[in-house]
Amino acid sequence: MAKRSRKPKPVDCAAQADAYAKSVVDGSIVANARITDACRRYLEERRAPAKHGVWWDDARADAARVFALRCGQGAEAGAGTPLVWMPWQCMVAMLLLARRRIVDGRTTDTPATKNLLLAVGRGNGKTEFAASLIMAAMSDPTTRLEFASVAPDGRLAQKTFERMRVMSETLGNEEWHATGGSTPAHPGKVTHGGNRYTSLPCTDKALDGLTVRTVVSDETARMEKAFGRLLTGLAKFPSSQALHATTPDPEMKTRPIWGYWDALERAIASGQPYPAGWWPMLYGLDADDQASDPATWIKAHPGLGTIIDPTQLEMAARTMLESGDPVQIAEFETQLACRYHELATTDVDLSVLERQSEACDWDRLRGSPAVVAIDLSRGGYGTQLDLTTLCVMVVDGGRIRARNVSWWAGLDIEADAKRSKCPLSKWCEQGHLRRMPGEWHDMAIIEAELEVIMARYDVRKVGVDQNPSQARDIRRWADRGWPIVPIDQSIRTMAPAWKLWGDLLKSRQLFYEPDPVLSSALQAVRLVKDNVGNIRPVKGRSNGNTDAVVAGNMAALLMEHNGVREVTGVSASVCPIG
Repeated sequence: MAKRSRKPKPVDCAAQADAYAKSVVDGSIVANARITDACRRYLEERRAPAKHGVWWDDARADAARVFALRCGQGAEAGAGTPLVWMPWQCMVAMLLLARRRIVDGRTTDTPATKNLLLAVGRGNGKTEFAASLIMAAMSDPTTRLEFASVAPDGRLAQKTFERMRVMSETLGNEEWHATGGSTPAHPGKVTHGGNRYTSLPCTDKALDGLTVRTVVSDETARMEKAFGRLLTGLAKFPSSQALHATTPDPEMKTRPIWGYWDALERAIASGQPYPAGWWPMLYGLDADDQASDPATWIKAHPGLGTIIDPTQLEMAARTMLESGDPVQIAEFETQLACRYHELATTDVDLSVLERQSEACDWDRLRGSPAVVAIDLSRGGYGTQLDLTTLCVMVVDGGRIRARNVSWWAGLDIEADAKRSKCPLSKWCEQGHLRRMPGEWHDMAIIEAELEVIMARYDVRKVGVDQNPSQARDIRRWADRGWPIVPIDQSIRTMAPAWKLWGDLLKSRQLFYEPDPVLSSALQAVRLVKDNVGNIRPVKGRSNGNTDAVVAGNMAALLMEHNGVREVTGVSASVCPIG
C-alpha cells in the first residue's frame, strides 16, 4: 500500500526570519551594510534575548502571518489570493510583533520595538504588508483597539485603506465593514467588532489627540511638521507602535524624520545601541554602488525576482539613468535605488556644501582682498519667497572664505514660512536671516551693511543684478567710489558662474560659514539648459528661494575673473563681466 503523501508543514514566521538574517550575515543574500547590521543585531538578540532585555513571542508573529494568508492580497492584480509574506517581511514582523520587553526580570506584553523605520524600493509590497499587519491586529472582534495609517496627504493615506477594503471583502465576514475613502476628503474606515481603523493625512488637525495601538506612516520621508504630533501620540501608551515605511526623498534632511533617521545611521556606523525603542530596516544601494549595476539592485529590492521583475527594473534604469534628465535620475535614485540623492536635480550635492561649511574667525581676515555680490529683491509681493542676499568672499591664503547676509521683507513672515516650507522665524532667531522693517527691501539698510564690509576688507568688486527699481541707489553707491559691477543674470552669464562656483566647492577651495538659508536655497535649485548646452540654476519650486546660491555664483565669478587672488588651478570660464 502506497504511503499517503503529506504536505510539508509551512515554515513559521520566526524560522523564515532567522534563516533570512543568517543568509544576509553570511553573505548568501546580497544586502547593504545597514541591513547586514540590523540582521546581525537581530540574531544576537535571538541567541541571548535576556541579555538584551527582551523575549520573543514567536506565536504572535506567526499568527499574523497565518492571518495574512486568510485575508489575502489587497492589490488589484492578486486580489483575494493568499498573501504570502517574504522572509524579509517575516523579520519585520518578528521585530514589531514578537520582540517584547523584559522589565525587572519579568516578561511583559510591552513591545520592545516602538518605532520601526523601513526604507525599501518602490514596488516591494510594503503597503500590502502594512495593511495585513493591521488586519491581523484587528482580527479579534472582542477587543476594542484603534488603528490608523498616515501619509503626507489624503490621497496617499487612502492607499493602505484600499488594500484593507479588498482584504475585508475577501474575508467575506459580515463583521468586517469598510466604508469611506471615496475621495481624499473622506477618510477610509474599517471596523471589526470593537476595533476601528482610519486613514489620515499627516496634518496637525488630523493627528490631534490620536491614540492608537498601531499606526502605519506611509512615505515618512515626505511628511512635514505634524509628524512630531504623531510621535507624541505614540508616547501616551507603552503598547502603541509605528511602522514608518518610506522611500528616501531629496528633501528628507529638512523633514522631521531626519533627526531620527540620522541617529539610527550614526548608531549603525558606530556600533552603538539603536536609539531606545527604534529599529532600522534600511534597504538601498550603498553609497559607492553604481545605480546602473543590476548586481546591486537586490540591496534596494528584497523582493527582486519574487514580486519585482528584473527586466522591468532594467528597462527603468536604462530609460531614466541614460536620459540625462536630472529629475528622472533623481527619481530612479530615490524610488528604485532607494538611497538618499543628496541634491536630486543639480550637479552640486548638498553633502558637498555641508563638507565645505565651517566657522571662521572673520576678524583674522581684516584687510584681505574680497568681493561682494548682491542678489537684490524688492520683496513684499507675489507668491514666491524672494530674499535679498549679500555674499562676501574673502581671500584666505589658498582658500576662499564666504558668508552670506540675507534679508526678508514682507507683511506676514509666518504665511511666507508656511508657503515656502522654510523656518523663516527660526532663521531670524538664530541670526541667519534678518527682517526688513517694512514691506519692501530697504536699500539704505543694505548700503549700511555694505559700508561695514567695505571698511573691514579690501573689496575689489561689488556685483549687483540690474533692477530698474533700485537703479538710483546703485548709481549712488558708484558715486561713492565703490567698485560697482552690474551683472546680467541671463544664462550667458550665470552658466559659467554656476560651473565655477560648483568647481570651487567640489575642489575644496571655497568654504562657507554654516548657513541653513544657503542649504535651503541649494535644495530649491533646478538646472536649465539652452540649445548650445549652457546650464544655469533656476528656481525649481515656485515657493522656494535660490537667492543665496545666485549671490554666491556671482561672487565666485567676480573673484576669479578679476584676479582678486592668485591662480587657483580651477579653469575660469569665458564670461562678459567686469
